[in-house]
Amino acid sequence: MLLYQPLNGKLQRDILTANNSDFVVPDKFTGASVLTQYIRLGISHILIGADHLFFVTALLLLAGSWRSLLKTVTAFTLGHSVTLALVSLELVPHWPALVEFSIAVTILILAVELSRTDVEQRKHYIRQHQWLVASVFGLVHGLGFAGVLQEIGLPSGDVVGALFAFNIGIELGQIVFVAIVAGLLYLLKRSSVPIYQYVKSAIILVMGGISVYWCLDRGAEILGQIL
Repeated sequence: MLLYQPLNGKLQRDILTANNSDFVVPDKFTGASVLTQYIRLGISHILIGADHLFFVTALLLLAGSWRSLLKTVTAFTLGHSVTLALVSLELVPHWPALVEFSIAVTILILAVELSRTDVEQRKHYIRQHQWLVASVFGLVHGLGFAGVLQEIGLPSGDVVGALFAFNIGIELGQIVFVAIVAGLLYLLKRSSVPIYQYVKSAIILVMGGISVYWCLDRGAEILGQIL
């Protein structure tokens, strides 16, 4: 994050990356550039965040229909938007180690749920109340998104705008990811149901194994901080 103060204006921010390491001070300064940058930040964060992508994939596999998927993803969006705003505006405290551990636990819970047979799933609470579970787990993931904003910072002159833009970026990245994965799974299921089942099982197995590792690793970090 590059900070610079024009002699006749307020503090400005710009983001430099490995692919865009040069910066030229513009003649005019507008709020639009800040919002655009935070939208890009939101998109990039969701697309490189393996834990969040695993969770969204789990919601996708859990949903039995497009309507159910829409309700579940919307509930997840509302949930993480709430805590993202509360932490970013410093209205609630934030403990990164506990947040990361909790995110891993949410993925593990959904992986276990997806490993159940269809009969068991229909009788289980998570299957019957997907939108409620997604909204509650969304609160946890929103804390993770907020951690990124705390590291980067929000422009003092446009906190609400940047926060809104970052959230919009997260949603855009999430929509793109869901559309691609849902489309591929749909085509795979239409072409070969047995292969689809193998792929689905492999995804659940990988998701469960990695989430267990994350729980152990991040749990050890919490113990280290406490002790």
